[in-house]
Amino acid sequence: MSPMQDWITTWTSLPNLHPALVHFPIVLLPVAVLCEVAGLTEAGRRRGARGLAVWLWVAAGLTAGLAEWAGEEAADSFADLPARTLAALGNHSDWGHYTWWTLGALAVLRIALAWWARGEAPRPAWPFGVLVLLGLGAVGMTFYTADLGGALVYEHGVGVRAGAATPEPTPAPSPETPPVDDDGPALSRWVEGGHGGGTWTPLPGDADALGSVLRAAPGSSLAGVNATPPEPGAPPGLVLDVDGQALLVLPGEPGDVQVTAELELLGFEGRIGLAHHVRSAREAGLLTVTVPAGGFALVTRRGDDADKRLDDATQALPAGPFRLAVSAAGRHLRGTLDGKLVVHGHEPALPGGACGMLVEGRGRLRILRLEVEPVTH
Repeated sequence: MSPMQDWITTWTSLPNLHPALVHFPIVLLPVAVLCEVAGLTEAGRRRGARGLAVWLWVAAGLTAGLAEWAGEEAADSFADLPARTLAALGNHSDWGHYTWWTLGALAVLRIALAWWARGEAPRPAWPFGVLVLLGLGAVGMTFYTADLGGALVYEHGVGVRAGAATPEPTPAPSPETPPVDDDGPALSRWVEGGHGGGTWTPLPGDADALGSVLRAAPGSSLAGVNATPPEPGAPPGLVLDVDGQALLVLPGEPGDVQVTAELELLGFEGRIGLAHHVRSAREAGLLTVTVPAGGFALVTRRGDDADKRLDDATQALPAGPFRLAVSAAGRHLRGTLDGKLVVHGHEPALPGGACGMLVEGRGRLRILRLEVEPVTH
């Protein structure tokens, strides 16, 4: 949230200002429509119903804008959310944006009608009747948007406990025992989760997974990436030795998705990141981190090796293992570091594709876990 919202919410029990502001347009808009209906009658015009309606339309538009602003700030404060909740949050955010623009446009239209109808000369009533019909449609849109917001609270638990969403049940681990090769070490495998999702928890000796579980995307190669042999007593995870650039993808091609990686940098310098909606090395959505500078950038719709930057920020990386995640739900693209939202951009929804990692630079890094969770609507 912005510093102003943080300061205001210290005086209330609310997690953000959105629930305090959102009720104003919900109430003001229907009252504005009722005043407009009264203004269509002779008695209503004599009693100033149309004049009151102008102020109500303007108030509804302004408070809708404030509610939408507070809602966007609130959405960015809820970072570490389940994939299913991200879809609902993005849908509510989009409809809040549409509602704000609709109410704002109707307020401008009402001011224009007031200017047109000024003076003593009588004016036809049909433009005001059209405004009533448009207002009724806007009431339906507002109530639908409010219902989506209610579902976020009462079905997903967003904002109920200091901004924490109700977690979804974690899928049970695969009952299969990891297979053992001829030399003895256990080999990890990609565990499918349905709808193109799944998890991969690599083991120190699982060099064969590079090229099978984690393979090069079309147009990329494994030439600059090697899996290092495990040392005695090595900690969990697969260590990659990087000298170059590679876009690596996992099995499956989900649509909207949340990709999570647990990583540890071992003297690596360059760029690392998560990829989603990968069609090839030149067409993908990317969330990248520059090391050691810690520059954080969200990019998407890579084409001809050019990255369109939607949002960026500077964020220092922790010294040890960290969790990096990117989600693509509709037009909302969010990047988090250890559960904290760092970047949030918007772009039209991408076509389905693979998910994985981008490595570009020199040094070593350890992959502890990769997870692909489809965002179901």
